[in-house]
Amino acid sequence: MLYKYTPIEAPGFQTLKDVSIGSKVKLTVGDVSREYYVKGIISSKVDTFDQSVVMVDSEARKLIGRTDFNANQIAIILTPGTDPNVAKAALLGSGVGNYARVQTHDEALPKFLKDIQNTFAILGNAISGID
Repeated sequence: MLYKYTPIEAPGFQTLKDVSIGSKVKLTVGDVSREYYVKGIISSKVDTFDQSVVMVDSEARKLIGRTDFNANQIAIILTPGTDPNVAKAALLGSGVGNYARVQTHDEALPKFLKDIQNTFAILGNAISGID
């Protein structure tokens, strides 16, 4: 969404110029507008994620004027050393799986990234096997 990282000017694709970490931006949803500071920029190589705004759920609810927990994606940060499969099992055990897809980070990786990982693993094995 930032021109600095995606210098494209095309109809239907609007980027923000002169915005970086620390900049104040105004977000408007319907009739509600709020100003926020940019705290970080994520470059994930996944266009749909890179074109997203990531914010705390309580702020998002204020902006959209809703108090329910209807969301299309929820990310959970685990304490370092926590097994993500244990967290996934706990969520599934609570019944969340009846209403949502629950995935670990590795399971949620796009196929093209998994393919790249596999390719590098094969190359690494081939190179390490050369005497």
